[in-house]
Amino acid sequence: MGDSEQMSREFTVIDAHIRLVVKDAVQEAIKGHVLTSEETQFVKLALKREARREVFQTAVIEKSLVGLVFLVFTFIGVALYDWAVKHGYKP
Repeated sequence: MGDSEQMSREFTVIDAHIRLVVKDAVQEAIKGHVLTSEETQFVKLALKREARREVFQTAVIEKSLVGLVFLVFTFIGVALYDWAVKHGYKP
């Protein structure tokens, strides 16, 4: 067995050990921290609120961009009309 195979096996053993240690630590940390039904309901409502808020923000941004594009086209149209009137166009 070569050095690289032995190092690879050692890292695999170390990785497995780290995973077990982290898993045990997480399980112990959450052991006494289970949410009550009231807390669970609050979290669900908060998640729904954030989802609605995100949809609202997206809609506001889209409407703002549409308004900005409309404003640019209107400005270009008025500028062209004004230029045409100044250069002999009679409506």
